[in-house]
Amino acid sequence: VEQGAVVSWTLAGSAVEGVDYRLSPSGRAEIPAGGSETLVRLWALADAEHESSESVVMRLSGVDARGAVDSSGNKALVLSDDEARTVIEANRPLRVRVRALLQGAYDPARARMRTALIKHLPAMQPYNVRPWHHAATTTVPGITGGSGLSSVTATVVDWVLVELRTAPSDASTSVSTSAAAAANAPAFARQAALLLSDGTIAGIHPGATSPSAALDTDGVSFAGVDVAAASSGDWYIVLHHRNHLPVMSAARLEFQAAACPADYCADFRTTQSHANGQVVIGKGRYALPAGDTNRDGVINANDEALIRKNNLTRLTPAHYRTPDESGNYKADADLNQDGEVLSQDLHFIIENQGLRRTITVQ
Repeated sequence: VEQGAVVSWTLAGSAVEGVDYRLSPSGRAEIPAGGSETLVRLWALADAEHESSESVVMRLSGVDARGAVDSSGNKALVLSDDEARTVIEANRPLRVRVRALLQGAYDPARARMRTALIKHLPAMQPYNVRPWHHAATTTVPGITGGSGLSSVTATVVDWVLVELRTAPSDASTSVSTSAAAAANAPAFARQAALLLSDGTIAGIHPGATSPSAALDTDGVSFAGVDVAAASSGDWYIVLHHRNHLPVMSAARLEFQAAACPADYCADFRTTQSHANGQVVIGKGRYALPAGDTNRDGVINANDEALIRKNNLTRLTPAHYRTPDESGNYKADADLNQDGEVLSQDLHFIIENQGLRRTITVQ
């Protein structure tokens, strides 16, 4: 369009503008001079009603071509209208796809994480203790005897805790300020999940009756968080591990981004986290820092003490569930996650001495 144009449209469908969604701009949009397209954004709005899926249909209805002409002097503007449909889904849990690496478990020779703990890991998530106090009883069903989680899949590394956090949505707020606000905000939602050796974080299917059917490798679902309610705003993903420092995504997440197979995605393996909270473990590779054995948010000599105290301990499932007299867990002293507490685990504390968590834990 040589001199620009204004395109107008009508809206149809079961969703109501201003109640179920917000459109910007509303009713009409301008294609700038020399351009061929313009962007119209739609945000789903949260409300208190539980409704079935609703739709919005946009039909182009008119154009003011502002005198745009072709070589013959006639107005020249061709519009295509395929009546693209946007569906606002309701009553579906929000799903996130997260990938990450643990520095302690990472084996650079294999470019994967160790799975030596698989026979010792508890069937129920271990984050119901300090400092997380995550009360959910997320459990892999059908685990008996001493098999640990090996009957789920051979690639399980450990349990992790995934959080969704938000910051106030304000057009005048910078990305860094929003991230800082989210880093100090309480969790909007939490879900325990299993970390696999390639960095995939898999959820646990609710209602699964066997270990082999429990794993959801498509992502982590947040029960009780409706996808329509969480489709707008400044959202961040936080990842916790019991003896590594937690991390948060550095930038606000884009809802259903083009390359994201879930509602929100974060790949901590290839992207540095908020406030440079990860350590570099190779070219273009990042990992959660290992060393916080006492879970106080800072890596220092106090973490060394737990390793020295439990040196030569071979781990059992009880070491994940039963604290010692100081409230610490022997399993947390095994920083390289090979199933034993040895002097080699001290290496990570020496390397990461003084590192602190970059987010609050509430």
